Amino acid sequence: MTQVKGSEILQNYLQESEKFEAQSIELVLESIEKFIQEAYDDKELVQFLKGEGEYYQGRYDQALQHYLLARSIPQFQFFCNRASAHIAFNKGQMEKADRFVEKALSSVPNDRELLALKQKMQEPTPNPTPTPNDETPASFESEEEEYSLDLSKMNFKEQEQDQYIAEKLGSDLTLEHAIEERTKAFGQLRSELITEYLNQSEKREDQIEKGVYILNGTCSASKEMPPAARFLYGKRQTPLSCSGFYIRWEGKGIVVNPGESFLENFHEQNLFVKDIDYVIITRDNPRAYADIKRIYNLNYQLNQVSPELHVINYYLNQKAYEELGHTLKPHFKQERDTVHCLELFLDSPDVENIQLDNGILLHYFSTTPRDSFFPSSDKSQLGSQTPYSLGIRFDLSSIEENKVLSLGYVTGTSWSPLIAHNLGRCDLLITGFGTTNLNDYSKLNYTDGNLGYYGTFSLTEATEPRLVICTEFSGREGDVRLEIAKKLRSELNLSEDKASKTQVLPGDPGLTVDLQTFTIQCSVTRKSLDPSNVRVVKTHETFGHLQYLAPDCIL
Repeated sequence: MTQVKGSEILQNYLQESEKFEAQSIELVLESIEKFIQEAYDDKELVQFLKGEGEYYQGRYDQALQHYLLARSIPQFQFFCNRASAHIAFNKGQMEKADRFVEKALSSVPNDRELLALKQKMQEPTPNPTPTPNDETPASFESEEEEYSLDLSKMNFKEQEQDQYIAEKLGSDLTLEHAIEERTKAFGQLRSELITEYLNQSEKREDQIEKGVYILNGTCSASKEMPPAARFLYGKRQTPLSCSGFYIRWEGKGIVVNPGESFLENFHEQNLFVKDIDYVIITRDNPRAYADIKRIYNLNYQLNQVSPELHVINYYLNQKAYEELGHTLKPHFKQERDTVHCLELFLDSPDVENIQLDNGILLHYFSTTPRDSFFPSSDKSQLGSQTPYSLGIRFDLSSIEENKVLSLGYVTGTSWSPLIAHNLGRCDLLITGFGTTNLNDYSKLNYTDGNLGYYGTFSLTEATEPRLVICTEFSGREGDVRLEIAKKLRSELNLSEDKASKTQVLPGDPGLTVDLQTFTIQCSVTRKSLDPSNVRVVKTHETFGHLQYLAPDCIL
C-alpha cells in the first residue's frame, strides 16, 4: 500500500470516528473493522486500528500494545499517552495518570475521552485499588520497551540482552531518555542478530545442489527456524495456509509465489535469504506474494552489514509489478534494474521467454484467452489489463550433462487445452489444485477459477510428466489431499500402453525433490527414494503436515 493511500485511509477513519464517537461506540467499532479491511497490507496502520478497537472497548493495555507497533502513525505518542493515562488511572496511580493526560492534551486539547477522564480524576471519589502485580503494560513510559522488544520466545542471547536492557532502562529515566537508550539497545541487538544470521547461513550443512523445495501447505509457527530470522523479519499471526516453492539449480535459487508464511517454511528447510537470486510472481492475488516485502526488507538489512552484496531480481505479474514496482526500489547501485514486469503484448508470441541465468530459461504465458486481456484494438490500451494468472515452465539445463529438465507450474486458473499447449511436455508438474466438487472429481464438469480434480487430470494427461505435485488445496471440502492424490494416480495409470507411470504426490512443506536423481527425500532418514516408493502419512490433525516416508520406516 502506498503512503498516500495509507494516509488517506487514516484521515478518513479519524474523521468518521470523531463523528460516530458522539453517537455510539458500536458505530465506531464497525467503522474500525471496515478500515482494517481497507488497510490489510499496511501492517502499522492495521496495528493502529486494532489498538483503536481495543481502546474504545476499554481494554487500554491491549490498545497500548497495538499502538506501540504503529510508530509511523502521525501523533503516535499522543495515542500511547492517552492509553497510558487510562492504564495508570485504573491502577490508582493518579500522579502518573495526570502526567499522561497533560502530555496527551498538549497534542490534542479537545480529545473527548481525555477530558472526561480528567474530570473524573478531579471528582472526590476513592482511588481505584492499585494492582502492582498486574501483568499488563503499566504505561507507555515504563513498559513500552518490554513489549516492543519482547525476547522471551528467542533462544538466542536472550538473557544477555535482557540484562543489558534492564541495566540501561532504569525506572528513573524520562520518556525521552528511555527512548534514546532503547534505540541504542535495539541497534546493538539488531547488529548482533544480523551477524548471527549471516554466521548461521555460512555454517549450515550442504543443501541439495539441484532440487525443488515445496513450501506450500497448511502451516504453523515453527520453533525450529533460526531465531535471528524470526526476529529480523518480524512475527505475524499464522494464517490457515501459505504458498510458494523454491528451486535450486546450478548455484542459483528461484522463489515462486512467496505467499503467507513463506519465510517461516523457507527457514525451516535450513535455507537463507542469500539462497534467493530470483523471485517470480505469477498471480495477481496479493496473497500469492504476501511475503515478497519481507524478503526484500530482510535482504536489505543483511546487505547493510554483509561484506558481499547480495542482489535479488524480481519478475512480477503485471498487477504485482504495478503495486510493488516502486516499493522494491534499489538501495545500492548494483540493485538497479532488478524489478521486471512479465509483460504480454498483442504482437508477441503466445509464450514469452527470459534467460534468467546460465542453464535457467523461463517461459511464461497467460492462462487467460487473449481477447479477455487485450479487449481493445486501441494501442494505448494494450497491456493495460492484467491476466489473472500466468503459467510458467522452467527449462533447466545442466552444464556438465547434455540434457534439459522441464518444470511446469500452473495455478489460479480454470482448465483450458491452451494451457497444456503452451506448457508443453514436463518432467515435473506442480499444480495449484484449488477446490473440487462431485461433478468435478466425477469428471463431468470443470471447476471455475481453478484446476480442481478434472483440470489437474486433463493437464497431467496432456503434459505427461514423470511426477505431479498437487499443492494449494483450498480446504473447503476438508482434508482430501491423500484421497485426491490416490484417485489421480489410479486414473492416470489405467492404460497398460503407457511406457511409464505418472507418480502423484500431495505437496506440503518438507517435500523435497532432488532434480539430479529425480528422487524424494525421506522425511525421517533423509534417504533418497524413487517417487513410486514414497509412502505419504498424515497426522491425526486435520491439514497437519504430511510426512514422506520410505517403506522401511513403516511397520
